[in-house]
Amino acid sequence: MKLEVRIGTGGWRYLSATGDILKAYAKLFDFVEVNSTFYSNPALGSVSSWRSRVPDNFEFSVKCNRVITHEHSLRPDPEVFAEVDYMLKICKILRANCIIFQTPSSLNVDFKILDEAKPVFTAFQSRGITPVLEVRNVIEQQTILKMKEMGIVHSVDLTRSIPEFTGELLYTRLFGLNRYARTGFTEQEYNSILEGLNNTKPKKAYLAFHGIQMYNDAQNFKKLLSDIR
Repeated sequence: MKLEVRIGTGGWRYLSATGDILKAYAKLFDFVEVNSTFYSNPALGSVSSWRSRVPDNFEFSVKCNRVITHEHSLRPDPEVFAEVDYMLKICKILRANCIIFQTPSSLNVDFKILDEAKPVFTAFQSRGITPVLEVRNVIEQQTILKMKEMGIVHSVDLTRSIPEFTGELLYTRLFGLNRYARTGFTEQEYNSILEGLNNTKPKKAYLAFHGIQMYNDAQNFKKLLSDIR
């Protein structure tokens, strides 16, 4: 089966374009990771506007609000489920297939934390939305097994490593070896992404480029991928 690759960036706001920036972005890429939802909840009217301004086959992913990951450490508290409900509304409007949970470095995510957080992840999975988890700590084997059991995708930066386990879906947030580099990704970093795709062999992959040169990096990789196919 041919691998489906979705290439995009962490947002469209800083794209150099005239007129409707989101529409201009959607002509370049077929996917975007919405990061603003991590910081605050956008008005649902604005979210509906985003969906209406892109082609039908364009995809959004949504970064989970920090109230869930940072303030409550994934615990299924009442305040968390209020945020979950709003995230679900956003995902429904955008027809998002993935919700991104990025945990803080202060939280050592282990199998016990995941087990306690199961109702949070299940709330999204019951609506057909895949939880994607990016942690800042070393994951132990027991935690890896728990993630697999719970159907959570392990997200890493393919320029640095490959996921601890893989399945039909791969999600990578790409910052590069030097996330503050102003020159963009190197040939080595692009090759690492290609090798990661070849080694993990998913059916579908989301590549979300980040950083100062993310639009150029994403376009460069998109061309590289089309040239070798």
